[in-house]
Amino acid sequence: MKLSPNVRTVAAVLVVVFLLTTVWAAYYLYSETRSSTNGSGQAVAATYFQNADNGFTASLRPSVLYNNSTEISGGNTTLFEPITKWVNVTLVYSVLANRTAAIALHEAFTVWLSTAVWSKSLYESSNNSSNAAAAGISLREVYDVNVGSVVALATAIDTQVGYNGAEYTLTLDPVITGTLTMSGVTQPFSSDPRFNLTFDGPLITPAGLAYATNGSVYVASPSSPSTLTHQVVPYLFLAASAAALGVSAWLVSRPLREEGIVPLDQLIAPYEEAIAETAAPPTDVTAVPIAQFADLVKIADTLGKPILRPAGGSPERPTFLVVDGTVAYSFRYPGGSSTTLGILERIQWEMIRLRSLTLDDATSADARQRLSRAIDFLRDDEEKQATQELNSVSALLTAAAKGAAEPPPPGTRPS
Repeated sequence: MKLSPNVRTVAAVLVVVFLLTTVWAAYYLYSETRSSTNGSGQAVAATYFQNADNGFTASLRPSVLYNNSTEISGGNTTLFEPITKWVNVTLVYSVLANRTAAIALHEAFTVWLSTAVWSKSLYESSNNSSNAAAAGISLREVYDVNVGSVVALATAIDTQVGYNGAEYTLTLDPVITGTLTMSGVTQPFSSDPRFNLTFDGPLITPAGLAYATNGSVYVASPSSPSTLTHQVVPYLFLAASAAALGVSAWLVSRPLREEGIVPLDQLIAPYEEAIAETAAPPTDVTAVPIAQFADLVKIADTLGKPILRPAGGSPERPTFLVVDGTVAYSFRYPGGSSTTLGILERIQWEMIRLRSLTLDDATSADARQRLSRAIDFLRDDEEKQATQELNSVSALLTAAAKGAAEPPPPGTRPS
């Protein structure tokens, strides 16, 4: 199928449009897929936030460092073992939800003293808290550390086991597990907001003052008609856009259709004075096909040569020539931009030259064989190979014409 230039231009514009819509649809589906992969067909029913605030107040002996103050409250504060008597630690854990839910908490609280090679449990307890309808609940744990007792215990253990460690750590470990229930779904969660006091020589360094994390409660997402439509429509749009892109690209790749042919008398009427009728075409020249008659007129004007119209051809499809030395620029009516048409004109032209020349048998057979191959190539749409064969025939006949007899007299047919 051949297309007109206007249709092909519209198709080229549509290629760009449908390419953009296809890329947009593909990116939209990719984004939707990424945002919905938080579970297999699940939706977020609520979010919750876990928070732990661990703090302490230290009881001190009077000292110059703290202006004889006997108490200091902790953030990131380094304590000194020689002037610290007690460290009163308060651990507060809370869970908050953005919706009312049934919340239950359980705490297993443990305190242990440890070094790199040994560990000893000092205290264990448990704690629970729950609420059937609340947006949040909390747990509070208080533990008082007697610094002198801790130092004495660590020293005694090291002496007994024969180990002299560089430091030891007192760990307060509230392991918290819980559940959050809403919309018939129960979401378990856990937290381990440890608080440490590390003893290193005269220094006591606190760590684990704050913890925070969040999570979500998921429920099954129902497949409602609107949801199905929301999922199917983008895929249908992508498929339609991709199909339209393919059709538009296919149309652009089609060859152009030849426009309506101007009648011969109208085509040559403005140039009749420059056209000369001849009995036969020249035989010792190389033909160069010209696609448009207007281009042949330009060549004639540029070279100052007449336009020749050899007799003996088809009245419906005459050939016009402009001869310049050994080159003949030819236009065969009706002209066009088709490569196939140009090759057919050259084949006919070379056949005329072959019949007009007196050649030896070998040269004549070689030329006829090459013309036959050119026709076969053209039949198989192998235009490049057909053109190569024609170039060889043209060169062969041009070389042979230099030593051939003169063309036959006007009005006679070559033998």
